[in-house]
Amino acid sequence: MVFPNTGIPPQQREGFQAVINNGKIYIFVGSESDAFGKMIIFNLNLQDSIWSLEVNNNPPLARYGYTATILVGYNAGNAEDGLIFYIGGVFQDESYANMNEIPMYNTLKDNWSNAKMNPTGKIIPEGRQMHSAVLSKFNTIIVYGGYYYKVSSKPELVILDISNPIYNWIQPITASPLPSLSPPSPPSIPAASSPLSLPIIAIIIPIIIILIIIGFLVYYKRYKKQKIENENNNNNNTNNNSEEVQ
Repeated sequence: MVFPNTGIPPQQREGFQAVINNGKIYIFVGSESDAFGKMIIFNLNLQDSIWSLEVNNNPPLARYGYTATILVGYNAGNAEDGLIFYIGGVFQDESYANMNEIPMYNTLKDNWSNAKMNPTGKIIPEGRQMHSAVLSKFNTIIVYGGYYYKVSSKPELVILDISNPIYNWIQPITASPLPSLSPPSPPSIPAASSPLSLPIIAIIIPIIIILIIIGFLVYYKRYKKQKIENENNNNNNTNNNSEEVQ
């Protein structure tokens, strides 16, 4: 897609998620010079699509590695349609966002608010980044995976219940253990092997083959020489016998 030159295009960034609603793309970003995030909007409804920067008096802290989950076609009475939930992520100082502090952006009213969370819930998941989050039809947001300071976040699978006015985290009971999301360990090398074993084998095998060929040639040369000598001796014996008969 070729973006138009109208408006001020954002700088190149990484670690963010974009969502679309009613013909607008919403991108929550931060910058190295500003601790608070910004909402950048790309309007696809206009004849000349345009970038714009939404100005708000109460933006959350800038972060990366979060998930952005929007409520589209949502019918529950305790959450508004068009809300974007920003779950998890890492701040500029490399600390992790509290999973019980979830900023929300209202795409219909263009303002920020914070989710009302149960402070005494059964669990508060560890902070995380590089996770995934999806909205289910059961008035919940399912969050899976992610890393917390280079180790898997615990619990790996959690559910945010948004069916009540006060949101609550739930840890589901799974029938079997979840697959590990830890970074894979490097393959182990057997103790008997060494880094030089393969090159040595590659050198020894051709040498053995060459020696076998040389040995065969020497043997064949000696065999042929012996055969010629035997034939000459036989011829000499035949001549001597003929002379004696005469």
